[in-house]
Amino acid sequence: MEIFLRGLFSEIVERVTPYIEKKVTFWRKSIEPGLRVAITLCFLAVGDSYKSLQYSFQVAHNTISCIVPETCRTIIAAYRDEELQMPQTPEAWQEVAQGFEEWWNFPHVTGGIDGKHISLRNPPRGGTHYFNYKKFYSMVLLAIADASYKFLYVNVGAIGSESDGGVFAQT
Repeated sequence: MEIFLRGLFSEIVERVTPYIEKKVTFWRKSIEPGLRVAITLCFLAVGDSYKSLQYSFQVAHNTISCIVPETCRTIIAAYRDEELQMPQTPEAWQEVAQGFEEWWNFPHVTGGIDGKHISLRNPPRGGTHYFNYKKFYSMVLLAIADASYKFLYVNVGAIGSESDGGVFAQT
């Protein structure tokens, strides 16, 4: 498993390097693409704050606050077409359903769906739109996955106060 993860990490770095690599200047040394990807993946996996990550990676928190969003956008752009593929034909949907029946003994299931509230600061002029029933400001991530946990569909950006049914209806 460890060898697989190293290979996957190397593949991600190789794919995104042309887009996130910065030039070394007279004033500063750039942060290597591998370190940018490592910081981003650690942030996504663990959910540590930028302040906490600055001690682990020896990179200032304000720099990390720029690295993480940029690297996320780049990873999404690099993998979107091959990794996030919603089935388009009845046969493709049958294949997804077959996976659920074979792996999990759930017949006639075409996807597992769930949502997650992503905590955030209330945006300017956000009012109470982003304030959710859990009593914090958030944005909703909604995802559908197949039987092998691969995402078929992802929607991020619904306001936190919206109901699950409302978020689903807008996807």
